[in-house]
Amino acid sequence: MAIIEYDQLEFRREKNHVKAFFLKNFYFTIEDDELDRIGSWKVRKNAVDFSSVSQRSAERKFRLIVQKGISELRSSINNHPTEYVHANSGIPLIGNSAFGIIDRNSTLIEVKPVTGCNLNCIYCSVDEGLSSRRRQDFLVEKDYIVDELKKLIMFKQAERIEVHIGTHGEPMLYSPLSQLVREISGISQVERVSMDTNGTMLTEKKLDELARAGLSQFNLSLNSLDPKIAAKMAGCAYDVEKVRDTAKHIAAREDTDLILTPILLPGVNEQEIPKLIRFARKIGAGKHCPAIGIQNFLNYRFGRNPVKQMPSANFFEKMREWERQHGIKLIFGEKDFHIRKTKKLPLPFRKGDVVEAEIICDGRIGNEKIAAADDRNITVICPDGTRGKVRVKLIRSKHNIFVGKCLKKKR
Repeated sequence: MAIIEYDQLEFRREKNHVKAFFLKNFYFTIEDDELDRIGSWKVRKNAVDFSSVSQRSAERKFRLIVQKGISELRSSINNHPTEYVHANSGIPLIGNSAFGIIDRNSTLIEVKPVTGCNLNCIYCSVDEGLSSRRRQDFLVEKDYIVDELKKLIMFKQAERIEVHIGTHGEPMLYSPLSQLVREISGISQVERVSMDTNGTMLTEKKLDELARAGLSQFNLSLNSLDPKIAAKMAGCAYDVEKVRDTAKHIAAREDTDLILTPILLPGVNEQEIPKLIRFARKIGAGKHCPAIGIQNFLNYRFGRNPVKQMPSANFFEKMREWERQHGIKLIFGEKDFHIRKTKKLPLPFRKGDVVEAEIICDGRIGNEKIAAADDRNITVICPDGTRGKVRVKLIRSKHNIFVGKCLKKKR
């Protein structure tokens, strides 16, 4: 008898196939006849048993099924195809704004382990969530993130670094989040680990687990205390009382800090912002950071744009007005978040350069591909179906985030 067990896979028997869940929120399917060809079988939560085949043979054959399944991974949230980015995937972690690692030459490093969101916010700048038009999601291997982050920190030669976990979506969809936080907080140069979250998936148990792992600051996107307005902005069912209670629990802990990060959406929640300011102060948010950081809604080409953005001058005028009324600082700079400039990560190529790159997989929207060149990840705008090596003219290179256009092959 052969027993094949996995820590990161869970199996569920369904009609004519088995559904395999990878890291809880992603899945692939295994047809019954694929398993029949190995031998007599049955599935358990984290294992598949074969009764008429040797352990070695079963492992070898089932490994091929799993490899195929991982290449066909889908998100359980929106059913989007999902690319698993791991150390042997050929996809560098620096170069993309949606996943991987982003370094803007400062002591604040962004880590983005997953894309996708459990909400459907009407203002989402990157069109994430339940009705997202993005065609591809990304899931990054934990060990790959940690290894590449250590290399970057070693290069920067800086102390008191903050690593911020922020995604195109909700970080709580990343099931090894606590392990990721623990390993990042264990890096000697890292002083703080912070995270963006909408709070809907945070339970007291999960919060305690993350805090023990070393997550010290939660940036909570609470946009209204009114249930109807909060649900309208979330674009789906939304339990504002649960999120309020979560905010109180974070603020009450001695080892965690909280900053509320509402979006000011003109004509929708302007009247709610003063209530959020008072709520943040009442619960004791902002022990070592601002209690509230109000963000101006901005129109983006590929985002959701339910209203026209407020001009910057008007936004800052409104901030100053609320500062006077509530006696609280609402306009911040890098120094307020203890961000310092560091050694610059080299740009292997610059805007206007033409480089040869290898197409690896589809990008987030229809005419995009993800390519690799010189240990960087490039989003390439090109015709669908493009594969292999291509010549790319770069149209963006700022902060080692690269976007390029595919050039026609010479005849």
